Amino acid sequence: MSAVLLYLGTPCFAQSPPINDNFTNRIVLPSGSVTFTGTLAHATLEEGESSGLVDPGGSNTQASGFSSSVWWSWTASASGPVTFEILNFSTNDIRNEGIDAWTGTNWPEDVAFVGGVRSHLGRHPFFSFPAIAGTIYQLRAIGTNYGDFTLRITETNVPIIVIQPADRTVLVNGSTYFSALAAGAPLDGPRFSYQWRFNGLDLPGETFPILSLDNLTTNQSGNYSVIVSNAVGGTISDVAVLKVTETISPPQLMFVGCSNGWYNFKILGDLGRLYRIESSTNLVNWSEEKSFPKDFIYPRSAYLVYFPPRERNGMVYNDTNFFSVPQSMQQKFYRTTSYVAPNEICINNLNKIRCAKDFWALEYRASLTSTPDMEELNPYIKNGVPFCPLDASKIPNNSYSIGGITINPYCKLSFGDHIHVLEAPEY
Repeated sequence: MSAVLLYLGTPCFAQSPPINDNFTNRIVLPSGSVTFTGTLAHATLEEGESSGLVDPGGSNTQASGFSSSVWWSWTASASGPVTFEILNFSTNDIRNEGIDAWTGTNWPEDVAFVGGVRSHLGRHPFFSFPAIAGTIYQLRAIGTNYGDFTLRITETNVPIIVIQPADRTVLVNGSTYFSALAAGAPLDGPRFSYQWRFNGLDLPGETFPILSLDNLTTNQSGNYSVIVSNAVGGTISDVAVLKVTETISPPQLMFVGCSNGWYNFKILGDLGRLYRIESSTNLVNWSEEKSFPKDFIYPRSAYLVYFPPRERNGMVYNDTNFFSVPQSMQQKFYRTTSYVAPNEICINNLNKIRCAKDFWALEYRASLTSTPDMEELNPYIKNGVPFCPLDASKIPNNSYSIGGITINPYCKLSFGDHIHVLEAPEY
């Protein structure tokens, strides 16, 4: 069973310009922890404003005409760790840049860069910085000049869980994982401690940000959570529900808007499932949709170039984000169908590696060209980075290629036929 959508090239209309487009018109936020929304629709960059997350005298060049920024002013109510994060966004366009924080009141002469994060780092970008009570901080979001988003700034001495474990639905004998990531500690401070729980009871030895679950049985269905602690105290995560089933619920495809020449979709179905997207021009002949944006970006020197084209094979994961296909003058229908990968454990391993890579990049605010090694990812997964179950040598470095921050990991054994290529980040 699947849902079919018909598109006739309906235009997308621009939003109204934001009132906080310029630094002098920044919106004043309440002090303390606060969640707020914004838009980059029709926004611009001011003269002397860099497009990147550096101060005006930094090395970034001026942005193209498509870049824009908006501003807020916020006062710290207490001294201690503050975390600034992107909760969600209506399009992926804010991913072109990110969010940052500054001190000072006159742009650009007497402002000082405090910290920032590029929003391509994981699906929930954040950064933490030590705030001083009574200090006024200038907050900025920067990206392409359209798209709405929700941001949050949090004051707390105990950990805050910025990436919560998500519900999963898995077939019997299947493979999955839960993950959580905390923020709020100084960058040079000790790591947080993690303790996973099942139905309220500690799981012995499960003290890593990623909890791996393989060869599942129905007895493992239930509630999973994690306690994250530091020297001050602990925080309990949201409860994530695992359902181990013998059947798969029929999925539905939902249209959620369009932007910059792309149609955006969400899938309504079992969380954590892998689905296949198909398209047709006549409702009779269906084929895998292979027009997804190529997101295998390879950093080389100062330029971004695309990997040799790889077919996406129409596979996507059901999650809180959306995926996109290009708008076309040709009338087209789309549908989604359930898909169980023949090498599910390996694909699950790729997801865990992608998740660990995102966590590493967020914790260390890695640059676009950064590439972690296996040892740097080992602290996120019990027993370290896994190996492909088809790899007789069982050596992680011989099983998977990690690549740079924006490159999805892939299994070396099956790269040629694409069976094991990870289609999208998922955690």
